[in-house]
Amino acid sequence: MRPEVERFESFFRRTSACALIALGACGAATGDKDCEALVAIEHDGCVHARVQRASTATEVLELAPTIHDALVRDAALLQWVNAHRKSLPQREGQAICALLSPREQSACNRRLNAPHLSR
Repeated sequence: MRPEVERFESFFRRTSACALIALGACGAATGDKDCEALVAIEHDGCVHARVQRASTATEVLELAPTIHDALVRDAALLQWVNAHRKSLPQREGQAICALLSPREQSACNRRLNAPHLSR
């Protein structure tokens, strides 16, 4: 496949996933829905919203594996790590980064280890 087509498809998949996350998260944020009763992207959007509301890395580590779509899981985890990286212990941060797709793992670990990215 040509590189420009591959980049467009990657961009399209990420944009679509982000839009679906936003729609799912908006619905899930209004109340504590039973995510298990939902299917496909609605389930993943619901769990994404729960990850964002999680206050500890332990909660995130329990919730993340239940997100089936890799793009949604990556988005949820990266957003949570960005929001909590200043108070996140290194070991727990690395455990969360390990749940990401290989491409996003390195970005996550760089954010955890680079003080200039913690602004």
